[in-house]
Amino acid sequence: MSRISRHPSPLPASRCMILAVSAVWTALPSFADSLIWTGGKSGTWNASSANLVWKDGSGAATAWIDGSDAVFDGSAQANITVSGPMSAHDIAVRPGTQPIYFLGDGPLSWTGWLTSAGGHGYVRCPLVDDGNGLHFNFGGHLYLQCPNRHTGGTYIKNTVNNALRAFIIDGANGKNANGDDLALGPVPETVQTNIFIEGGTVALHVGSSQDISVHRNRTILIRDGKTFYVSPNGTLRIKGDIVSENAGTSAFPTGTRLYAHSSWLGRTVLYGNNYFGKLTVTGNLEIHDGTTRVVTSGQGTEENAALYVQGNGSSYTTTRGYLLVSGGTLVNSQSGYRFHVNNYGHVDIAGGKVAMQYDAKKGEYGEYLNGLSSPGKTTIRDGGLLSCSKFRLSQTTAGNGGELFLEEGGTLRARYIGLDFNAARKGIVHFNGGALQSLEGNSNTSSTESPANANWAGSVFSVEAGGAVFDTANGQHIWFGRPLLSGVAAGETDGGLTCRLYSGRAVVLHEAFSGSTYTGPTRLEAAGSGTGDRTLQCRVANALPTAGTLQVGPGCKAGFSSWAGTSGSAERENADLPLTIARLEGAGYLFYDSLLNVTEAIAPVFDGAYGTLSFEKPFASNCDLEITGDANGCGRLEFKRAGQSLAGFSLKVADIANFSTTKGKAFYKIVDAPNGYTGQFASTNLPENWRVVYESNAVYLAPVNAFVMVVR
Repeated sequence: MSRISRHPSPLPASRCMILAVSAVWTALPSFADSLIWTGGKSGTWNASSANLVWKDGSGAATAWIDGSDAVFDGSAQANITVSGPMSAHDIAVRPGTQPIYFLGDGPLSWTGWLTSAGGHGYVRCPLVDDGNGLHFNFGGHLYLQCPNRHTGGTYIKNTVNNALRAFIIDGANGKNANGDDLALGPVPETVQTNIFIEGGTVALHVGSSQDISVHRNRTILIRDGKTFYVSPNGTLRIKGDIVSENAGTSAFPTGTRLYAHSSWLGRTVLYGNNYFGKLTVTGNLEIHDGTTRVVTSGQGTEENAALYVQGNGSSYTTTRGYLLVSGGTLVNSQSGYRFHVNNYGHVDIAGGKVAMQYDAKKGEYGEYLNGLSSPGKTTIRDGGLLSCSKFRLSQTTAGNGGELFLEEGGTLRARYIGLDFNAARKGIVHFNGGALQSLEGNSNTSSTESPANANWAGSVFSVEAGGAVFDTANGQHIWFGRPLLSGVAAGETDGGLTCRLYSGRAVVLHEAFSGSTYTGPTRLEAAGSGTGDRTLQCRVANALPTAGTLQVGPGCKAGFSSWAGTSGSAERENADLPLTIARLEGAGYLFYDSLLNVTEAIAPVFDGAYGTLSFEKPFASNCDLEITGDANGCGRLEFKRAGQSLAGFSLKVADIANFSTTKGKAFYKIVDAPNGYTGQFASTNLPENWRVVYESNAVYLAPVNAFVMVVR
C-alpha cells in the first residue's frame, strides 16, 4: 500500500491529468497508494501507530505511511497539526471549498503536488523538500505564513479553478517578518531560478499594509505560453529577474505574459532585468530599476499589444490601470509594433525610460497608442523619456480624448505625433516644461502629421505655466506644424516656447503654426558644443504671436521665409515672410527679416547680459531701441546690409547712470552698420551730458566731456 517513489519536476502529463481530474470529483477516490484523512476538523498528523486517523483504499483504518498520497476532505474546515517530520507524495484537498490549516512544528514535505479543489490553505508549519522544490496547484488562496526550508524552488499554478487565486507570502499573520520572503525558503547564495510559474490563474500576493521583497537572487521563470499574475494588496517588490522559459537570442517567449491584475489595490515594484512576451497592467505596477523587455509578434492592440495599460473605464486612478516607470527601462525588444494605453489607463514615466526598438522591416520604432475607443493618459516628467516612432494621441467619439502631459524634466522623442482624423474628437498635449525631440527624419519631416485634413481641428497643443520646449539634443531637426495654444487662465502668462538648439540643428515652424496664441516668449537657447548654426526657421507668415516676445540667444539665429523646392534639392527660392511681434530681444542673428515689424521695443540683451543683435536685411519698424550697458560697454544693433533706416527707432537708455563718463565715444557703439544706414533716431531721451554721435557706418553714445575741441 505504501509508495516511496520520487519523480523529477515537472510531473509527467499523465500524472498531472490524474490530479486535475481527481481534484473535482464529488466523492473521495480509492487508490491503493492513497491514505484518506478521517481526523475531522482538528487532528494531529504524525508517525504514531496509535494515531489511526487515516484509512486506506479498502476503507480500513491505518497509521500514516511515509510517501503515500494524503487526501483531505474539503467539505469542512480542517486544522492539521503536523507533529514531527512528515513526507507525502501528493497532498490533495477535495472536494469542497472549506479552508485547511497546516499547523505545528513539522517539518512537512511532499514530492508531487499540494492541490486544493477550491478551499483556501494556510501553512504555518515549516516546509522542506528533497531538493526538487515544492509544487502547489491551488484552486483557493494559499497563505505561506512561516519561514520555510525548501531549497529546490517554489512551483505554483492554478489549473483547478478558473478564478484568480492568490499565492500569498504572508508577513503579518504568521511567523514571517514583514519585509522578508523566507516563506519561499532560504535565500539562495547566488542567483538561481527559484520561483516557477506553471500556469493557470494564480497571482503572487502580499496582504494589506505589508511591504515584502522577493530577493534579487530569486529568478522567476514563466513557463512558455503561461501568464504570471501579480496582484498584491500591500507592496510586493520583485528584486530579481523575471524571465520566460523560451528566451533565446533568436526565439521569443510566445504567449508568456506578466499581468499586473486589479483584483486587489496594492502595488508591485520591479527591480530586475526581465524578459517576457507581453505586459498587461490593469492594477498598479512600478518599474523601478533594471530593463524590462517585452516581445510581441504582431501589430496588436489591447490584450494583443506588447504593453497594454487598461484603466477602470471612468476616471484616472493610481490603483487601477496605472504604470509608473520611476527608473530603469521598459522596451519592446523584438520589433517596432505597439504599446497601448486605453480605457482611462495611465502611464507615468517619472525618471525611467519607455522605448520602442527599431524594426528594420518596417523602418520605424513602433507606435505608442494613447487610447483608441476610450481615453488614455501619459505623463512624462522628472527625467523620464518616451521614445517611439509615432505617438498617437487618443481622440474619442465622446470628445473627452486622451492626454499627454509633458512635464518639467520629461522628454518625448518621436518621429511625429499623430491623431485620429475625426473632427468631433479631441485630444490634448499639455506642454508644461517637458521637451519634445525628433526621433529621426530631420529633412522636411514634421513632428506632427500633416494638418491638411480639416479634422485636425479637434486636437489641442496646450502651452501651460512650464512652457513648451523643442529640443534638438537628439541630433535631429524638429518640424512642427500645429498651433500652440495658451493653456493658462485669462490674464495669466504661460511659459511660452523655448527652442533648445544644438550645433547644426533647427526648429522649423510651418503650415498652421501661425494660429498660435501662447502668451510667453519665444526663446532660442544655444546648447551643447560645436560652432554650427542653431536656427529657428519660420516657414509660415506671422508664425509667432503678434503680442509676444522673441528672444534670440547668443549663437542662435531666426529666419522668416517660405521654402520652395523639395528636400535635398540644390535650388530653393526663399521669399521673406511677414512677422509682427511686440518685442525683440537677444544677442543672436536674424535673417530673411525684411518684413519684420516690431511694435514695442528691440533690446540687444539676453538674460540680463547685453550683446550684439544682428540683422541680415533692412526692415521697417516703429518702436523703442532699448540699450543696456555699464562701465564696461553696452549692447548694440548690427545691420549687415546697407539701407537700414533709423528713423523709426526711439532711443531709450534706462541705466545710463551706470555708464562711464570718462571713456571715449567709440567705447559705446550702439549701431554697427559697415555698409551704411540712413536717417537718425526719432528721439533720443538722453540726459544733458550725453549725446548721440552719427558716423557713416556706426552710431555712438558718448558723454559730452569725452570730446576734445581742437582750435587751429
